[in-house]
Amino acid sequence: MRLTRFDLCASAFWVRAFSSAVESLYRAQAVSLETRVAMQHPDWDSAQRQEEIDRIREEFAIGVPDPVEIDPALGAAESEIAREEAEPPTAPQRSVPPDGDGA
Repeated sequence: MRLTRFDLCASAFWVRAFSSAVESLYRAQAVSLETRVAMQHPDWDSAQRQEEIDRIREEFAIGVPDPVEIDPALGAAESEIAREEAEPPTAPQRSVPPDGDGA
């Protein structure tokens, strides 16, 4: 069977439309990584899909623990830095002479 230009264009259209649908589901957080891989590669067996899922998780650091969960002191240090940055600077105090002139 020989493919015509029409067949190739129609195929490209459906691939783009399907990919767009998968991306929309991802953006809406309405589909898991496992489901997205299965949708994009229906011809793959479960081992191939799992290899792809593992590669994606590694590439995007999915599942890496939060450093604050490992060492709570990190969260305390970050909180102290944020608190210091949020505090407005204080103006130096002018000393007023006891006679009240201020001069």
